[in-house]
Amino acid sequence: LFIIITIIILVVNPQIVNGISFLTKFNRVTFNNKSIILSLSIQFVMLAKLFIYFIIVEKLYIKYSKSAKLRYLLFTYLFVILNIGIFIGINRKLILMNAISSLYIINKLYPKHKKMTSVIIFSVGIFIFLQLTIFRFYGSRNSFGNIAGTLQVYLSGPYNMALAIETSELYKNDISLFNIVYDLGRPFYGLGQFFKKFDAYTSTDYFNARLSIGGYPRSDQIMPISGQGLLHFGYLFSPLYLVLSIILGLYTEKKLRGTSSIEKKYILCLICIMFGQAMGVNFVIITNVVTHQGLLFYIIYIVNAKISTRKYSNSNFVIDEKYYIY
Repeated sequence: LFIIITIIILVVNPQIVNGISFLTKFNRVTFNNKSIILSLSIQFVMLAKLFIYFIIVEKLYIKYSKSAKLRYLLFTYLFVILNIGIFIGINRKLILMNAISSLYIINKLYPKHKKMTSVIIFSVGIFIFLQLTIFRFYGSRNSFGNIAGTLQVYLSGPYNMALAIETSELYKNDISLFNIVYDLGRPFYGLGQFFKKFDAYTSTDYFNARLSIGGYPRSDQIMPISGQGLLHFGYLFSPLYLVLSIILGLYTEKKLRGTSSIEKKYILCLICIMFGQAMGVNFVIITNVVTHQGLLFYIIYIVNAKISTRKYSNSNFVIDEKYYIY
């Protein structure tokens, strides 16, 4: 039912595909330039893609478990490639996150073929990642500067941390309890629309304001997670968001190890990866990605789980014979 509704949305509003990239055909359009309805529609399409992927992978595994024919594994690889290769915008993190999550569940389903699975999925993921990197840097007059800036972003370099300290010094008197709540609520998928009506600033806005002093407006760097904590809580409690990310990451990993559902393992693996990147991002980004990837998924998944019956299993998974409402 969900997939049918999504197909109808896609037929009625075909411009949705303008926000989706496919393998090496990249599209720079992101949610930031779109209305909430269009953004939600794109998310529906990506979620439907994920559910179709789960359905096909599970059906192929059931057939493989009965016949042990290699062609079912090869078909599985084909749909893994499509799952990794269809994504939103030009976010390289999503490529790697989907590749690692796919690798995790396929290796669990087919433990005897781990080597071949790893080579194929890593090759596809790295190929798309490198192509996307070239696409983003191509035509730049200062490619070396872009690469250096990118390293600053993802490694929370000393330049970014110094900017975060200066941001705290400049704007610490502007920070109130509401600013902290707003900072956590604004990137929360769905809930962010409620906070959008308030005239307030996130920590990212303050960081970008400092970054832009003396030049044109910039937003090409990420405020480190410790810098965000410094802005909100001062030097003593500046690691608070980082510690919280570690705790939530460990909790998610525990849930990941405890579930036998392919769907939940995939999403929980994505969330674990996001928490694992805490040192290279901040809690605003973590909140956005975790809620964006998990919220709608769990709503649909929980409803579907109410009408599924258990049938196939191996040592790692229980495959349900579902009356799919996806």
